[in-house]
Order: sequence, then structure tokens, then C-alpha cells
Amino acid sequence: MLFRRAQQLESLKRALEAAIAAHKPEAVQALLFFNGEKRYAKALAFFSGHIIADALTMLTVEDRSKVFHYLPRHARNRLNKFESFYSKGVLRSLESLFSLHGQALEAAC
Repeated sequence: MLFRRAQQLESLKRALEAAIAAHKPEAVQALLFFNGEKRYAKALAFFSGHIIADALTMLTVEDRSKVFHYLPRHARNRLNKFESFYSKGVLRSLESLFSLHGQALEAAC
């Protein structure tokens, strides 16, 4: 029985990885529908924060919150680290873009 559950979880992980890599929201949502929030969150917990974020963005807001509720703490921490790293990186790139744009405007005047 335990071996069978492990095989099912491994199959779900492979299917999730393929659906996320191919960026197919319909497939990601179907996997959630057929496996339930608990098993889906358990499978997501094996991935990096980036992959977890991609998978969650392909779900509806309601489904996203349900899955997040069952996501283990270590996976939530990975997700939070990714989101804080990403947001800082985006903010830095936007700041540099605006500063370069401002310098170009000053040089043109």
C-alpha cells in the first residue's frame, strides 16, 4: 500500500512538472481536480520556489488559497524566499531602468 502511494505521488510530480514546463494551465488545474488539494500540495512541496510559484499562478484564486493551505511549511518558506528575491530583483531592475531613462532625458535636454 505504501509503495503504491509513493508511485502515485511520483507520477503526480512528473505530470505536474511536465504541465508546468509546457505552461498548460488546463493540465495543472485538471491535476488538482483529480488529485485533490492535499495530494497536489504534497507533490508541489518537492519543487523549488520558482516552480511552486508558476504552478500556483496557473490556478484560480480560490484553488490557489486551498493548495497554499496544505502546502508544507518548508515549501512555503521556499516560495517566500523566491518571491522576496524576485520582487527585489524586479524592483532593482525597474529602478535602474527609470534612472537610465531619467539620465537619457537629462542628456537630451
